[in-house]
Amino acid sequence: MNKAYKVVIVLIVVTTLLVINLDSLIFGAERPKLKGKIAFVSHKLYLEKKGEEEKCKEGYAIWAMNADGSDRTRITKSIGLEESKFSLDACDSAPGGLNWSPDGKVLAFHQPESWIYPSSLFVINSDGNNLKLLIKGGGDPDWSPDSKWLVFSGGEIVLVTGKGYKLKEENIYKIEIDGKNLQLLAKDGHNPKWSPDGKRIAFIRETYIKEKSYNERKICVVGSDSRDEKVLISTKEVKKFFWLSERKIVFQTETSYIQVIDISNSTVQKILPIKRERGEGSLLSCSPDGKKIIFFLREKVDGKNGCSIWIMGADGKDPKRIIFIISDLSFARYHCWSPDGKWLAIATYDGNIRLVNIESGEMYNISNNPPLYNASNPYPQEMVHDYCFSWSK
Repeated sequence: MNKAYKVVIVLIVVTTLLVINLDSLIFGAERPKLKGKIAFVSHKLYLEKKGEEEKCKEGYAIWAMNADGSDRTRITKSIGLEESKFSLDACDSAPGGLNWSPDGKVLAFHQPESWIYPSSLFVINSDGNNLKLLIKGGGDPDWSPDSKWLVFSGGEIVLVTGKGYKLKEENIYKIEIDGKNLQLLAKDGHNPKWSPDGKRIAFIRETYIKEKSYNERKICVVGSDSRDEKVLISTKEVKKFFWLSERKIVFQTETSYIQVIDISNSTVQKILPIKRERGEGSLLSCSPDGKKIIFFLREKVDGKNGCSIWIMGADGKDPKRIIFIISDLSFARYHCWSPDGKWLAIATYDGNIRLVNIESGEMYNISNNPPLYNASNPYPQEMVHDYCFSWSK
């Protein structure tokens, strides 16, 4: 048996668990006073029972609140914006890619016109003013460290007869936040991420291999000046990646190995195998300083099904479970770190955002939304579901 796998199994047996049942948490529990603002998408539905049909009353909007849940304020307020010619409240066009600038002053996000139309890239001030459409056909925004540029994936929008709209090709661009100076950095890529020193952009490139009937995925890097593009690794399994430092990128594969690649020589180190016997649905992110990595697992512990949040060093050492929650954490893919790396904000199945202390496992509800469903009223008049968020300084 793999040595790293043995270590993790022992931890499962001997670690003292903080077990949480979300249904038993008190919504009004006192919450810690933390700095910064959390921007998030709130999906509000009015249900009119006609068989199984759900009638949408309000749809999606972007909100912001203090990190303790106070001062909850809607920041996308307009319907039918003149500059974009579509609503930011359309039920079939949820915003995504929420990302605060490093200085905490501006929020970037992407928004499709409808479910058949590619996204457009927007920025808006933290107070909800100065909403600006930067470019149509853009998404996955990421900030330069100096908060002056956005890198994104996008391309020319074309109409395909009988199939709606799509991007002619998806490339990597950067643009200044006033919408000027659009520059092509690399062709055929998506999910760009700026390096901590601002010198490089990493991204994913997919190529369909007809002979093998699968998409080959490559992690690539290119200079922020569009020079020195190179492929770091080719595999069909790359799921997501993050910069750990100026030289190292951590990524996860569909077989659930968490690995680190050194961009200077393309050497790869497998730092933790997450075996399917231990659970499924692992996800990955790293702390703002690049020193810690978290992953999520669906697990069965002491006969109870649930989901765990695990943490380990960036070298894969000392993995430990922070918390085991008796519920489904399928929405935990929507999570973000506090700027100081001491807290996580996660979306939970009941439509709320909760804070988790990465050391103690303490959990606090900061959304206080009513239950999505309950036995006495399976079709409530109103449902609110908060998810997809970003935490500013």
